[in-house]
Formats: sequence, structure tokens, C-alpha cells
Amino acid sequence: TAGIHERYADGPDPVLYALQRVLHSLSDDLPEEESSRNRREGGCIVNFIINFFVAAVLMGTTLMYGTLGEILTEKSGNMNLGVEGLVYMGGSSGLIAAFLYERAAGANAVPMVAVILAFVAAFLAAALGSLLYAFLTITLRTNQNVTGLALTIFGVGYGEFFGEYFRQIGDGR
Repeated sequence: TAGIHERYADGPDPVLYALQRVLHSLSDDLPEEESSRNRREGGCIVNFIINFFVAAVLMGTTLMYGTLGEILTEKSGNMNLGVEGLVYMGGSSGLIAAFLYERAAGANAVPMVAVILAFVAAFLAAALGSLLYAFLTITLRTNQNVTGLALTIFGVGYGEFFGEYFRQIGDGR
């Protein structure tokens, strides 16, 4: 492993670099010129906190939609702990659909068609996962907690497996 100094195409990893600066500023190990620059820029801790909240809002928005659906589901008497797995399955299926469309169409790919196909594939994958959950918990009367957690694990495994496969056939990196 390359560690915290691993370089990306556009420079060091910004999250790890910010974390490193926060740790250094907390322990007062910054060199004098960087310490004075840090005071001029308003402090590394403030920048880290702002970046953290921006990332939290961006990442939390997708889970908010699943949470809203789960609130409605709980009103009917079911508790689906597999919502995150369904979101993961839908996201990876949408990405795969857009990837396959753009690869098949080549230079003639229409961006709006790729977006529509991604939405349809995401919807179908999440709907099939929900259908599986409904069949297991309503028809076969399995435990809702165990089934939901199994669906989460399945959804993450589905996304990782197919995501890795399409990453390898995409550009080989």
C-alpha cells in the first residue's frame, strides 16, 4: 500500500491530505511556514469541518430517498432492513445499463437515452429485490430482520461483483 502519500492523477488524495493536516494541526507539528499559512487561510480544522458537512449532505441524499420509502413501508407493518442493499443494487444496475448502452452505441450514443436506460435498470433491479423481500417475508413468513439484512448483504455483493466485472472489461485498470 502506498499510504497517505498515494498520488492520484490530479495530485494527492484530498481527503487523506486534509485529514493529515488536521492531525498535524492538532498536534502542533506543522512547520512554521505552513503554520502561518494555515492561520491566514482560516485554519485547517474549519476547512475539514466544512468539507465533511458538504460530503455528508451529498452522500446522505441518496439514503434519504430510501429512508422515505422505508417510512411508508413501516406504516404497512413491514420493516425492511435491506433498503441500503436495494439502493446499491439499483445504482450498480443503472451504471451497468448506461455503460453497456454507450459501449454498444459508440460515438452515436445519445446521453438522454443512457440516462433513461440507467433509471429503468435501477428501478427494475430495486423492484426485483423488493419483490424477493416481499415473497420471503409475506408468503414464506421468514423473519423480516434477518431477511432484510440478508438482502443488504446480497445487494452489496451484487454491486461489487458486477461492478468489478464491468470495471475490468471497461478500461482494464
